[in-house]
Amino acid sequence: MLIPHPWDEVVLGGYTVLNFAVNGVAQSLDAPTAQSTPQYRFWFRLVNYVALNSKRANSTTIEQSPNFVPAAEAYMQQRLKDAGRADVADKLKVVTSNG
Repeated sequence: MLIPHPWDEVVLGGYTVLNFAVNGVAQSLDAPTAQSTPQYRFWFRLVNYVALNSKRANSTTIEQSPNFVPAAEAYMQQRLKDAGRADVADKLKVVTSNG
């Protein structure tokens, strides 16, 4: 028979509070992009693993691709042109283009 120890509740409660705090920090971090430094990618993954967000820590492969921003820009421009808003699509290019 397992006899509960008083410290069991303290440890479990402390871990719950720590996880809640780390999870709040992890959710506030922006996902790494192709322009993010290796240090930021490392800390992003570490904080998300500690917060038990391993799915979020590993889900940045698309955003790390070098053509993510240009592909998203082209997609949005085409959608705007299809909706008859070519003027807005041209403005979008000025705002989001790196080159």
